Amino acid sequence: AWGTGAARVRLFVHDRNTRAEAFYRKAGFVASGVTVPGPAGVGGRQLEYVVERRV
Repeated sequence: AWGTGAARVRLFVHDRNTRAEAFYRKAGFVASGVTVPGPAGVGGRQLEYVVERRV
């Protein structure tokens, strides 16, 4: 992403996917506090994680 000029990368992970959350945190992502409803039929919430480009 940095090679394309992106200043920020974001992703969403299901609130019950703790393994994915741990993986993204280890990769430098942090929770932004933004949440959205989970997929239809699954329920729960999607949590936004972001990482900003270091200058």
